[in-house]
Amino acid sequence: MRLAAIALLSAMLLSSTLHAAPHLPPRDSRAHEALEHSPRHGEYVDVAYAGHAPIRAWVVYPERADKAGVVLVVHEIFGLTEWVRGVTDALAAEGFLAIAPDLLSGLGPNGGGTEATTSRDEAVRLVQTLTPEETAARLA
Repeated sequence: MRLAAIALLSAMLLSSTLHAAPHLPPRDSRAHEALEHSPRHGEYVDVAYAGHAPIRAWVVYPERADKAGVVLVVHEIFGLTEWVRGVTDALAAEGFLAIAPDLLSGLGPNGGGTEATTSRDEAVRLVQTLTPEETAARLA
């Protein structure tokens, strides 16, 4: 009974949060459309990575004239997907400069990153090859 009450409370809190926070990232199925209609400027930037292919990162700039805090968005096991780019855009909507590096940069087919993989499973396999040390180096 206690678990059911906790689950119900969690669902209610999540529901109220979803309705109260208009800048939550879009669902995976709507990420492309949301990015296409975003008023914020987002672009890919290549960041030098000594001795390796550059790390490609998606950067979204907030709509503000003053300085902004920076948020580093680390993608999950599926790579730098449109959903992760949507998360980055949502953070910029809240006033942050948001950066999402593609940890698969240079590891995909033909030296590409997530965008060069042919399936989600392929991206997962590549992410699983990254050691904690390599991941930290790519984020530094």
